[in-house]
Amino acid sequence: MNQSPSAEFPHVLWILPIGIALAVLGIWMGTHEGFSPDFSQYPQDQLGAISQLPTARFSGVIFQLFTHLPLLGLVWAAALGYGLLISRLAFGKPHISLRLASGLGLIGLAWVNWFFAAVGLLNMILAWGLIGIGVVLAITLFFLRQRTRIEPPKSLPISASAWLVICPMIGLAIVACCCPPGTLWKVEAFGYDVTSYHLQLPKEWMKLGQLRGLDHNVYSYFPSLMEGMYLLCGQLMGSVYRAIYLCQMLHFSMAILAAMQLAQLASKWIKPFAANLTGAALIAMPWTLIVGSMAYNEMFVTAMGTTALLLLFDETRKAKPSVILSGICVGGATFAKLTAGPMLALPMAVMVLCKANAQSDRRRWHVVLLALAAGLMLSPYFARNFMQSGNPVFPFAANILGSGHWSESDVDRWNKGHHNDKPMSERIKALNWQWLGNQGYAAIFGKKRDRLPGAIESQNIARFDYEWGLSPWWILALVGGVSLLFDTRYRKLSVILFAFLAIQLLFWITSTHLQARFLIWTLLPGTLMLGIGFARFEYTNLLRWIHSVAFISLILLCSSVSLNIMLSQTASKMPIWQFADSLMSEQDLAESELGTAIAGDHIVNHLPSKSMVYFVADASRMLYVQTPNVYHSAFDPSPLGQAIRESRADAQQVTASLKAKGITHVYVHWSELERLHATYGYDPDVTEQTLSDLAKAWINIFDMQGVITIYQLP
Repeated sequence: MNQSPSAEFPHVLWILPIGIALAVLGIWMGTHEGFSPDFSQYPQDQLGAISQLPTARFSGVIFQLFTHLPLLGLVWAAALGYGLLISRLAFGKPHISLRLASGLGLIGLAWVNWFFAAVGLLNMILAWGLIGIGVVLAITLFFLRQRTRIEPPKSLPISASAWLVICPMIGLAIVACCCPPGTLWKVEAFGYDVTSYHLQLPKEWMKLGQLRGLDHNVYSYFPSLMEGMYLLCGQLMGSVYRAIYLCQMLHFSMAILAAMQLAQLASKWIKPFAANLTGAALIAMPWTLIVGSMAYNEMFVTAMGTTALLLLFDETRKAKPSVILSGICVGGATFAKLTAGPMLALPMAVMVLCKANAQSDRRRWHVVLLALAAGLMLSPYFARNFMQSGNPVFPFAANILGSGHWSESDVDRWNKGHHNDKPMSERIKALNWQWLGNQGYAAIFGKKRDRLPGAIESQNIARFDYEWGLSPWWILALVGGVSLLFDTRYRKLSVILFAFLAIQLLFWITSTHLQARFLIWTLLPGTLMLGIGFARFEYTNLLRWIHSVAFISLILLCSSVSLNIMLSQTASKMPIWQFADSLMSEQDLAESELGTAIAGDHIVNHLPSKSMVYFVADASRMLYVQTPNVYHSAFDPSPLGQAIRESRADAQQVTASLKAKGITHVYVHWSELERLHATYGYDPDVTEQTLSDLAKAWINIFDMQGVITIYQLP
């Protein structure tokens, strides 16, 4: 029997405050290395000042949260508005959940934003216009929605208390979101991809006034739907640098949306409390914390995947609009990250082809609608790449469809860096330690990883300190999935989930370079196996209590693994309270001296005014470079290499060629140059020996232990 709203209302009065308190506790633990920081390694005379830092950082994170929360809320309100509009256009007046509407609106906002950015129209005024229109739509359509409701709106149910178990993890994630890229997550090279790609490209696009392919950074030719959202954040705040924390919070908030949608999906088969725990299990996973708190694109893809699943499993809707919108979602996911095509779009296409979606009027040929909708979503990306490189999917299939601005050696270098030539036995072996035994998937009882002195790894650099453990989360998920096979009521669901998982694993084994992070979308079928597989046994109150306690214990175990990983993943093994909320404002940074900024600065920013720096073998922290510069990715043509070839390595001619481009300084990262040449390559003429010979004619103005050298051109 349903409770009246007045009877349910008091749940808000205790669930919300406790949830906030637990999130604040998570922020405290994140900034204090647990409950109390360890100062034993610091000199006695410094303890007075240092002991105040963790609390100061705690306050700083709270300040950043409240500073960015209003704008983050506006972005999500705009997404909700666009989603409610899309749902009315697709389904008419029937209500859809706000969670589903938010997912639909997110893809709508991201796609329109990308289009305006690609044609060079996105600026601060248009960015605020997109948000403003969405917010107006949200207010208008939400009130229209409430007026046409047959049932009175329900207040927060008691089952929402299940989310309390994950609130400390959300607090930890907020701390991680307030750590500048380059300071946290050693397993992801301290955010190398963020500072050289995911946020660096929006910074360059904002300066250019257009989202486009850049010949010095091949990753600009990727679909970049999520990077377009980061560009939107930069426009809203006036610069990408100012929007760093907002971008990271936005990305993690998409993980929260995905978890809430998984809970809604699971509630079709199990009770609400257990369904909410199912959603919480996604947030508890260490990889969700790691990836979600960085300005990556995986959580956008995850949210699109859960939105598509909600549509396909909604038996109350017509099949055609549901399948078309699902195609839009998986097309949008692929628009954000190409591997989402085989990892998410393909399993859902197979699902529709096999008539495994829930609609009674489903047809096999509806898979054509899904494919067309996905292709339509991707068409602007294909068109842009074709116009700018002659290859709609450049840099992929460069040998077949066109190599753009690349030479044959550039294409070979890309293929070498992104193709896996390991034997099948090694690939299957990697599935163990990169998935079931991976710390990122909450594996425990692993052994410490042996690091060979001087060993250079080209494809397995994203590794944790402990490996070859066992993930209780995944073991229980697989057991839960198998148990569904023995119940005729759930057998079809079990087959769908295992088929989904099998396609993902098969693609990972055969077509990727075997990074653990690339398996993060296996959490979608895995979470449903875990949640539904055991919660279906809640026949009595006793069984319900046993299941709830066991599930909560598993989530807390995974959360503790996440905390331990987070505390061990900082740059230079410094405590997190050294980095949280350490990003200086642009004005303070411009006035700071070299070495005073903990994060956000770069040594070349302190060169004389009117300097222009050429970077050799280092694009790792370009996000923080303010000085005019020339750089290129390891896969793109090297202007220095071209000058060396044209002059036959004549130092005077090479120097003159660089100076003709306005270059005054050359920055060389020697160890990275060595690593690149030892792995998938760099420009063959830009070698340590060649640079050493050229440098004899240059002025050495800075040397960091033979790792980095800055030369001034005479």
